[in-house]
Amino acid sequence: MSETDKSDKNHILAERAECLLFCLKQRYPELSQTSLDTCKIEYNRDVGQAVLESYSRVLESLAFNIVAWIEDVICVERSVRNQGK
Repeated sequence: MSETDKSDKNHILAERAECLLFCLKQRYPELSQTSLDTCKIEYNRDVGQAVLESYSRVLESLAFNIVAWIEDVICVERSVRNQGK
């Protein structure tokens, strides 16, 4: 396997890992922060980035709750429709 193939494969795997982490954060917003996120905030490496990440987590949590509420409403609506038949 050539060096370019290895780096391409590593790049693809890294993208998949980032995508998976993003999906997990969306699906389970109550999960704790990653150690990388914690280190960035703890040592003030990038305060602006840390603020944006915190704001993003709040928005993710709100979006998750809204989607859950919508799914609940749709489920109730379907059950009411089925009872009416």
